[in-house]
Amino acid sequence: MTALRGHGFDGRRIGWWVALVLWLGVIWGHSTMPATDSAKESLFIVDLIRGWLAPLGITDTHLMDHIVRKAAHFNEYAALAALGTKAFDTRRADGGAWKGLVPLAVLWVMAPCVDETIQLFTPGRAGMVRDVLLDMCGFATGVAVMLRRHLQHISA
Repeated sequence: MTALRGHGFDGRRIGWWVALVLWLGVIWGHSTMPATDSAKESLFIVDLIRGWLAPLGITDTHLMDHIVRKAAHFNEYAALAALGTKAFDTRRADGGAWKGLVPLAVLWVMAPCVDETIQLFTPGRAGMVRDVLLDMCGFATGVAVMLRRHLQHISA
């Protein structure tokens, strides 16, 4: 644990680390779902939100399914970034916040790459470069939201 202290890890952050690892497990666990199970899950969500999308002129089930899947990619990585900023303590006031940015950047690149690689070995699934990019955009958005919240907090 002492070796990790310089990278934003300390005992006070253990809850955030546990949440980060569990959430990463959820993300990667979904990537192990065969395509048929994944399709059932996303179509279940489509059925739940169909009434909200229809007034927007979105009535095609295939398009709704695509929106649900891509929104899931984006949002699961935005949440991962939020947990990462807390776990790596990127808001340190002592000037050491940059130390947490290095492992956060590694997570930003590696997590989506591992995610899509898992899908290469999952029946009916495929690893997609565009999904890696979408995941990275979600992650960057999550970091930006957390940074904005932090800046609002310190200026208040």
